[in-house]
Amino acid sequence: VRSWIGITMVDSRGINDKIISELNLPISILLDENSVIVTSVFPASPAEKAGIQKGDIVRLFNDKKIKNSAELARSVTYTPPDKTVYVTIERRGKLFKISLKPALYNL
Repeated sequence: VRSWIGITMVDSRGINDKIISELNLPISILLDENSVIVTSVFPASPAEKAGIQKGDIVRLFNDKKIKNSAELARSVTYTPPDKTVYVTIERRGKLFKISLKPALYNL
């Protein structure tokens, strides 16, 4: 059993000026080597229903600091479907704690 939340993401180490401009991110993100940036949100996904948006920076998943996209993917994958988790995101310099329920990932 695997879960998903319905986002695509990139590590802050993998971004460039084009991504910064497209996602309207602060230039200071280049100095932050331990961030995960949401590059898209799937329609009707758990992430969209919870209010996560393209350009959000994921800081915590269930109160655990997220260092890279692989770590976030693992954390989501091994969370039981429909279990409420809390995701702390940064948007335009402000932190938001959002609750969401990962869904069952169907191949």
